[in-house]
Amino acid sequence: MGVLRFLHPYFLVNTLLVLSYIGARYKGFGNDSVLEREDYLDMTREQQMFVFLVGFAIVNYPNKSTIDAVISMVFLYGKGGVACLFYLLDTTLFAYYAVACLVTFVLLPYPKYAGPDEIVDLNPDSFERRLKADKGVNWIVYFYADWCEDCLHQDAMYANLSLKHASDTVKFGRVDVEKYPGLAKKFNIDTAATSTVQLPTMILFEDGVEAKRLPKLDENKKAVKTLLNNHGVELYFDLQGTKTE
Repeated sequence: MGVLRFLHPYFLVNTLLVLSYIGARYKGFGNDSVLEREDYLDMTREQQMFVFLVGFAIVNYPNKSTIDAVISMVFLYGKGGVACLFYLLDTTLFAYYAVACLVTFVLLPYPKYAGPDEIVDLNPDSFERRLKADKGVNWIVYFYADWCEDCLHQDAMYANLSLKHASDTVKFGRVDVEKYPGLAKKFNIDTAATSTVQLPTMILFEDGVEAKRLPKLDENKKAVKTLLNNHGVELYFDLQGTKTE
């Protein structure tokens, strides 16, 4: 669960894209469009853009529940701001930058977590067999899809929970709803790509029967938008006392 996973090319390339504007300015690119001070703020457009990006990130930070989501937000806003500055600075640089961002988006999507975990991959057969056969064992099952960005941002957090809390009485499983949509349907999980409020979903099963879930469902069986963070999940599923050494 260390920082080494952030050495993936996705993180390195996107960091370079965000910092590329500093390199351009260091090389001497500049013009009145970005450097001229405006009277009412006494700030250049360059400074205004940086202040706007920092402020926007601070405002949206509470809506991001994991470090992965925060990093993804910073890359998105950072590249958008840099693109605007490049457009004002030099249209040729802007064109190159736009192409670089497009190629990165296509060839380097957000990487799926591939680190250690204590998670059992479940299919329809093993789901029924394992959850009902393990008497006295609580299962927390994570329903996800690789195309879901929120799932990619939550994968590492769920793996961390499994490493901290997996035991003889608490086990962690996961179901790929793209491969097994029947299981998603069985537990009223909407997997439509246009609405990912229910992905990922975590369900606590006690003796094979659903006891709790996140995000919760309201009286109309609609998901209540929920930020899934490590501490909140531990509290909701009463995992504090199950920590393993």
